[in-house]
Amino acid sequence: MAARAHAFWKLERFPITWNHVIDKESLKIKMVEQVLIEKVCQLF
Repeated sequence: MAARAHAFWKLERFPITWNHVIDKESLKIKMVEQVLIEKVCQLF
């Protein structure tokens, strides 16, 4: 249990802004995927 608490504490030390940056990058990737899917669908 001590190891689990230690791992949790390490995660808590990441800045909140990192999560925001990761979310923004994830959204960009999803948007690019959608554009590519639409382009491929236009070919058929």
